Amino acid sequence: MYLHDSKLKEACSIALKNFNDNNVQTIAYDLTLETIVEVGENKRERKSYTLSPGETVFISSKEILAVPTDCIGFVTLRNSCIRMGLDLSAPVYYPGHETKVFVRVTNISNDEVDLKEGDSIVSLMLYQLDDETATPYQGKFSGQLKYDEINDFTSTKLPELRKIERKAEDIKGIEKSIYSNVITIMTIFIGIFSLLNLNLAFLKNDVETAYMVLYNFMMVTGVSILVSLISLIMSNSRKKTVALGIISVFLIAITLVLTFTI
Repeated sequence: MYLHDSKLKEACSIALKNFNDNNVQTIAYDLTLETIVEVGENKRERKSYTLSPGETVFISSKEILAVPTDCIGFVTLRNSCIRMGLDLSAPVYYPGHETKVFVRVTNISNDEVDLKEGDSIVSLMLYQLDDETATPYQGKFSGQLKYDEINDFTSTKLPELRKIERKAEDIKGIEKSIYSNVITIMTIFIGIFSLLNLNLAFLKNDVETAYMVLYNFMMVTGVSILVSLISLIMSNSRKKTVALGIISVFLIAITLVLTFTI
């Protein structure tokens, strides 16, 4: 079972060097951040650090943990830090393991996160076994108080990548807008040439003015509806689409009125 309340407090007061009574919660002990280590070639230790989006660092606790031989230690991310957009990778601490707590923290949010000495990022939970283990932990990380054997890997800082993604989205929007404008202009030109040809044919055949007006309105209305459909499909501007739709409805109404009055 997981230790809680007074049992957790009693166990942590024995298991943790630099124990702080105020850090004891109902089912977990809030560990205190002591140092932050950048990943990569330098592996510099810091007391404060601004974690960029996508960036990873290692952190160590001020407390030195000596896991009781009848317990297992689990490290979890505090709820407040989850909401900030932090992600945690942490080992399970075996019975008898004595070490500072070392965990890897990644900023998966879009915002920078400030870390500093004295913060509480992670919590320790102790799970009590039925009996004491016969073989307490004696691995190579026993007694570890400094950063050792952190493999070289590149922490991915994402601000520039996110800027590139936003610019790519902007370019796509501009490209779509250009296509929409080109098709709209072509449609209008086709409509203009069609109107010219239609009116020239009317003039040659002495068609009455009223019918010429009606057919012109029908042609303009058709072009307007087509332009509205193009805008609806391709344009990102809702206001433009609504305006064209209103114009189309107005032209349809005039055309219908002319149709029934002529």
